[in-house]
Amino acid sequence: MPTMWIASGGYTVKETPNSYRAFLAAANRPFEGLMFSARFTKDRYPICAEKPYLEQEGSTFYIDQYPLKDLAQAGFFAVPQDSTVEFNSFLEIAIRYQKRIFIKINRNTSFKEIDYLTGQLKALGILYQTTLISPKKDYLVYLRNQDLDLDLQLETAAYSDELFLDCCKYHF
Repeated sequence: MPTMWIASGGYTVKETPNSYRAFLAAANRPFEGLMFSARFTKDRYPICAEKPYLEQEGSTFYIDQYPLKDLAQAGFFAVPQDSTVEFNSFLEIAIRYQKRIFIKINRNTSFKEIDYLTGQLKALGILYQTTLISPKKDYLVYLRNQDLDLDLQLETAAYSDELFLDCCKYHF
């Protein structure tokens, strides 16, 4: 697979990272894909956030402790001061601008939440243009056993160069 230029959290030079405007700006630039880092609310709805909490005007909201409705009432999805984006809004942008979809599954995600994500992607018929990224091999094995038409990618941080060199050594 050739190297792709991916916008993680949207194009964030002037826009708030992970916001609707950031992803819209990235879609209007020559990125081949957009990455959505999925965090789930109390009612198991995915929103885009790198950290397990959102901050606004000095207040901290832990995503998994609030339902989506309460976060919306707190003003997190209101344009133009939006600080994060909902899953459906992200998918609308990616589909409209024909970008490859990358979804990062975090370590504390449950299998029910993964099923919700894949169910939404299957309902829209966009599994073929989606790559799910996870630091946990268990999630990728679970998805592989479901025999879905999507790409899977293991995220490695520590010792990734050693792992790559070991793979090369055993391959050649």
